[in-house]
Amino acid sequence: MTAKKRCLIVILPAVVSLMIMAVSPVFSQQCRQVPGTRYNIDNINRWLQEAQGFLGGCSRSSYDACRQADKRLQEADVAIIQILTECTMGNCLRGRLDDLTAVSQRLARLSGQLVSQSGMRRTYDNTLVTVNSWRSTRMCPVARCQQYANAAVSHNKENLARKCGFTGTRWTSDYKGHYDWCFTAPQNLADSETRARADALRQCRTNQANRGPLCQQYARTAVSQNQQNLNKKCGYAGARWTGDYQGHYKWCLGNQQSVADSETRARADALRQCQANQANRGPLCQKYASTAVSQNQQNLAKKCGYKGARWTGDYQGHYKWCLGNQQSVADSETKVRADELNRCQSKPKSCPGPGMTVVHKFVNPPPYTGALVICRDGTGKLWLQGANAAPIASLTRGKLNRQTGCYDGSKIGVPGRTIDGRLCPP
Repeated sequence: MTAKKRCLIVILPAVVSLMIMAVSPVFSQQCRQVPGTRYNIDNINRWLQEAQGFLGGCSRSSYDACRQADKRLQEADVAIIQILTECTMGNCLRGRLDDLTAVSQRLARLSGQLVSQSGMRRTYDNTLVTVNSWRSTRMCPVARCQQYANAAVSHNKENLARKCGFTGTRWTSDYKGHYDWCFTAPQNLADSETRARADALRQCRTNQANRGPLCQQYARTAVSQNQQNLNKKCGYAGARWTGDYQGHYKWCLGNQQSVADSETRARADALRQCQANQANRGPLCQKYASTAVSQNQQNLAKKCGYKGARWTGDYQGHYKWCLGNQQSVADSETKVRADELNRCQSKPKSCPGPGMTVVHKFVNPPPYTGALVICRDGTGKLWLQGANAAPIASLTRGKLNRQTGCYDGSKIGVPGRTIDGRLCPP
C-alpha cells in the first residue's frame, strides 16, 4: 500500500469525527471479509501462523526463511487493508473492528520480530495505526439505508410498471447503489430523494388517470385499424399491428398523447396506402386469378394430381391472395404452376409395335422434363419408350405419394445406366 493511501485512510476518520455530531448505535457485526475474494480473517490468521513458523528458522544467515515469513506478512497486510476499505463507507463503519484489530496487533508483533531477526527495514506497524484510527468512527446507519434502498427500488418498479418514463441515477433498481449512496448522504438529503420520487409517481398516476378515456379511445381505434389490416390482407405486423386492446391501452398510458396520436395517424396512413395499392393492382390480380383457375383446370384435365391451396378453382380466393402479396410473389406462383404442368402429361405416348400395352409412365427422368412410357410386350417383358425403345432389366419402386398416386424416387435399370424418376399410373 502506498504511503499516500495510508495517510488518507488514517486522516479521514479524524476529519469525519469533527463533522459528525450524532453517533449511531453500535453494531455487533464484525468486519471480517471482502465478499467473493480471499481476503478474510481466517486466511489472515493462516498467513500469520505460517509467517510465525518461518520466523522460527529466520536469521541473517538463513535469509530464505525470512523472505518466506515476509511474504506471508505482506499477504496479511494487504488483506487487512482490503477488509478495512470494504468495511468503511465514506464517513462511517459497516461493522465492528475488533477482529481486524486483533490480527493487526499480531501482524505488528511478527513484523517487529522479523526486523529484529533479519535486519529488514520494511515493517507493517502502520497497518495497526490505520485500523485503530477508524475505531472511534460512527457506525453506518444500516437500518435507515436499507429502508431507503428498498423504497428507491420499489419506486422504480412502479415507474417501470406504469411506464412513467422517469430515468437517471434517481430511478434505478440497483439496490446496492442506493444503499451505498445513503451512507454518504445526510439523512435529510436521503429523505428528500425519497419524497422526490414519491411526488413524481403521484403526478404520473394523476396524469394517467386523466388520460384514461383518451387511451381507451386510442386502444379501440388501434384494434379496429388492425382488423382492417387483416381483412384487406395488407400484411402489416409488429407491436403496432395487434388486436391486443389492453396492450394498446397500457402503452398509451405510458406515453404522451402526441405520441399516441402519431401512432394512430401512422396506421391510418398505412391503411390508405394499402387500399391504394390494391386498387391499382386490381386488374393485375384479376388476371392472376383467371390464370390460376385455368391452370388448375389443366391440372384436373391432365390428371396431374396436384393439390393444395395453390391448385384450386376458387377465383375469389386467388384474387384476394394476390391483393395481399407483392406482384413478384404472384408472378412466381403462376410460373411454379406452369412449370409443374409442363412436367405433367395426362396420357403417355403409345407403345411401339403390336401386342404392347402401356403399364406405367415414368415422370421427370433426367435430363427430360416430361414423362416416358413403360410398356409390356406379349411375353411380359418391360420396355422403356423414349427416343428409342430400351429393354428394362430392373424396376425398383420408391415411396408412394398418396396425393399423386406415384412412387417418388423410383429407379429403372436399362442397358448401360440406371434412370431415377417418378413411377406413375398410366
